[in-house]
Amino acid sequence: MPGCDWVKSFLKRHPQLSQKIAQNISHARAATDEEIINNFFDNLEVELEGIPASNIWNYDETNPVDDPGQK
Repeated sequence: MPGCDWVKSFLKRHPQLSQKIAQNISHARAATDEEIINNFFDNLEVELEGIPASNIWNYDETNPVDDPGQK
């Protein structure tokens, strides 16, 4: 079982990680309902039809650089 200083030691070993304070999401982003979510996944299913899973990549919101030569 990890000790009480486990998190502190982990962060010290991985200085590229940082802690962030959680923020509330905007009212517009929070105002979703089941119909909107179902519609999104129905559209996604149509768009992904015929594309092998190995060709699907996750692209999150950390803003990675698309052009490795660009900084």
